[in-house]
Amino acid sequence: MRPRLSCNSNLLSDRPLADAIRFLADAGYQGVDINAETAPPFLPAPCPHLRPDSSSSERREVRRAAESAGLRLVSMNAHCSLVHPIGEKRLANVAFVREIVMLAAEIGCGCVVVGGGRKEYYGWDADYWARLVQSLGELLETASPNGVALAVEAGSQPGVLLFGTARVRKLFSTAGLENLQLLFDSAHFHIRGEDVSRAFEALREHIAHVHLKDARGGVEEYSCPPLGMGDVDFPGLAHSIERTGYSGFCAVEYEAFAWGYPSEPARVLADSLTFLNGVFGSKGAAV
Repeated sequence: MRPRLSCNSNLLSDRPLADAIRFLADAGYQGVDINAETAPPFLPAPCPHLRPDSSSSERREVRRAAESAGLRLVSMNAHCSLVHPIGEKRLANVAFVREIVMLAAEIGCGCVVVGGGRKEYYGWDADYWARLVQSLGELLETASPNGVALAVEAGSQPGVLLFGTARVRKLFSTAGLENLQLLFDSAHFHIRGEDVSRAFEALREHIAHVHLKDARGGVEEYSCPPLGMGDVDFPGLAHSIERTGYSGFCAVEYEAFAWGYPSEPARVLADSLTFLNGVFGSKGAAV
């Protein structure tokens, strides 16, 4: 049975979020991942749909639109460097994510997704790792009491601190991070040379949310084409999702426009839905 499907709102960044929510619902999706990132690692960079300075009226409108459309506010994506070696910048980024966590709690969004950051300057891996653990611990102090899941995403680009099954396991075995959860992105594990379905099953107990994104190539040179046009083993991943009883959302995260693929929303949403119906079966959404 097909899982409940969400979509990253970056695909619809040219329209207000309330309109994007209605558009996704009409296209057959059950949820939305809200883009709150100001500097994603690709171009053209979509504008964030919500920010810490979004007005109270904007926040109310988004919540009303989701309730009216019967669509879940699944997550807010708030990637920024949590490991920056300049202390003031790291603290500013942690403060930004903390504000996004509070915004998520206010609008009824249950999850905030962050990245592990990358080594932007010379320095020991252990020092960057310590900053990551510290930053995540600080954010959990805000997220957990407010009923928001903090999910870290393992990346794939050169220099990222968190990637692959082994390093994810290392992070989740760290004392003080017991409430931390994982955003599983199929493309990133594939780019790092892993069997995506095996990685999903190995990390299943930590997974709060899934990004369905295709990929081809390796760490130094890769692309993320539309679903079905890359090399990710989606039938295998679908089997693992069903076999392990994962009942959360799976989000279409379309970043193919960064490699010159079409970005017309209606076409992307329809093509993605057709592909995923074929992979998971078209018997409807999981309950």
